[in-house]
Amino acid sequence: MPKQQYLSRDNKGWKLRRRVPEKLQKVVGKTQWVERLAGADYREACEKAKTFGVRTDAEIKRFETELENKPPTLSEKPAEEPGFKFELTDHEIDQIAIAYFHELEKTVQKQGGYRKGVTESNRDEIVYELAEAFEDADALATGDNSRLRRYPDQNIEAAFHITALQQLIKFKFLDRDQFAEPTNAKRQQKTRARKRLRVSAELRKNPDFQRLADRLAEANAEMARRKLEAVSQYRHPTLQNPLFQPALDPTAKIKPHKEIRVGKLIDSYLAQREQEVGKSRYDQLLTACRALKEEVGCNTPLAKVTRDQCQSIADLFVTIPPYVSRHYKKMSLRKAAAAHAKKHGEPAKRFTEASKNLAVLREIFEFAIDKDWLARNPAQRVKVVKPARPSSFAEHEEGYEPFTLKELQTIFHQPLYTGCLNDGNGVNKPGPNHPRRSRFWVPLISAFSGLRMQEILQLECSDIQKTKGIYFFSINDKPVGTDYKDGEYTKRLKTKNSLRNVPIHPELIRIGFLDYVKATRREWLFPDMPCGDAPKMSDQFSKRFRTFLKASGVYTPRRKVFHSFRNTFNDALRHADVSRELREPIMGWVDYKKMDSTYGKGYLIERLHDEVSRTSYDGLDLSHLYPENIKDKLKGN
Repeated sequence: MPKQQYLSRDNKGWKLRRRVPEKLQKVVGKTQWVERLAGADYREACEKAKTFGVRTDAEIKRFETELENKPPTLSEKPAEEPGFKFELTDHEIDQIAIAYFHELEKTVQKQGGYRKGVTESNRDEIVYELAEAFEDADALATGDNSRLRRYPDQNIEAAFHITALQQLIKFKFLDRDQFAEPTNAKRQQKTRARKRLRVSAELRKNPDFQRLADRLAEANAEMARRKLEAVSQYRHPTLQNPLFQPALDPTAKIKPHKEIRVGKLIDSYLAQREQEVGKSRYDQLLTACRALKEEVGCNTPLAKVTRDQCQSIADLFVTIPPYVSRHYKKMSLRKAAAAHAKKHGEPAKRFTEASKNLAVLREIFEFAIDKDWLARNPAQRVKVVKPARPSSFAEHEEGYEPFTLKELQTIFHQPLYTGCLNDGNGVNKPGPNHPRRSRFWVPLISAFSGLRMQEILQLECSDIQKTKGIYFFSINDKPVGTDYKDGEYTKRLKTKNSLRNVPIHPELIRIGFLDYVKATRREWLFPDMPCGDAPKMSDQFSKRFRTFLKASGVYTPRRKVFHSFRNTFNDALRHADVSRELREPIMGWVDYKKMDSTYGKGYLIERLHDEVSRTSYDGLDLSHLYPENIKDKLKGN
């Protein structure tokens, strides 16, 4: 069910939070609205969240109106702010110059042509004037101040800046309001006169803007030369600069447009992928997008992204530390990598994650190619560079490791399984209680079924089914319960292959799992482990299990974790001589190389039950978890 907008929860309770739009943050005076809901239950918090949304919508509208009616000052204009960035590609500059020349040519033709008004009596005088005009135009185009004849004091650098700015505004490369400056504020308010354009210092210093101004000066010089040639030589003028050839076609429709930038590509890509993938997969895409933004820049045109830049990003992927957003807040990825290397004495070496992120980077540019925004993929031949051969293969082995028999014995003899204070903060402290909720059952179920953490946490009573005397887990993503609160419960699977039936191991039945199911009051088997603000139930449980495992001394980062139970059970199936063809439907895998895997419904549950029942962990004694033994222990106390 959808999560209630603006509502979240932390260790202090429910709270309402909404980010202030970036353009309004200076006006509002803060970056977000936050309100605490002391003592409110979930339903009451949801109602207040809806009111909160309406109220902040009104605030946003009010501040937007206030901002629109407020006369802009130079300090508020983006062109004057530190960090103002403006970029033009060669193609954009050429297209604007061609369009400008096209307008000059159309104006000449509308006025009657190049020799309109020229007679024998005034021809010499017009030729002289045109020669002066051409000399000045050519001097401006070449930057030769000494050649200016009519206006020797004219500033060559600024000569075509206003013209360049006008063209950029005309073709929507820049917003006029950013560069408009009223000459008289009172008169402006009364008459609403059009504001005069002003080229800011930042824009004037911009090299791309200067290149555009120079190119427009070249267009002006070419037009002045054509006029002089037409009048002095009694013929239609030639074109010396081939750049402007397209502008001579009177029917041509030349519409310069801004080339797609990196920022727009990323926004468009993420918008589409958000509709196609789940929240977890979507979050995985963000690292590659973030790296592209930070390393290349949002304002960089796609055509300027090089293979060398993509290779640099691929090299960065290797050194990005795990959980970078959580542990290195407000740091760029490169700074976070450097901080991690300084803390641990060497950079991170995450080659597998780097390959995944590089695949996403390639996918981003393929998306641009599909949109006809890009002709080639600059990341296509980029590779994650790995050492030729590690000094020790064992030390460089990546992936989750199964638990050993000794580690299983340690885990299932912690206070949670022998007697603890509670299954909250007192889970690792010895005590008289034997709580049997999610923290108790989820590790056991995974150890004797190989189910993933999320698959277990989302189980409903209806998912515990029986046929021909055999109990089994029905792993699916279709909820049955109707008493779920908004944002409390979401059923999801990792892949389509995860849809399966897995027999319940006899050891789980001996420990009392079916009794727990029978005693459950809700359809949801483990309602004590809600999602909170996380997109998956497993996010919350994973943190708590890590705390539990660290106390046992078994935990090894990215090696010995909850997923190790899945590897452990797969090894147990192997030791019981369960064939790969049978392990696949039990574990939720599929071998695409086998055609028969796409036909029929697979093995009968009786056959799978026989195989699962034969698996065991020789030497692992869990008799202390049998209900009768716990009752005897409590009587003894």
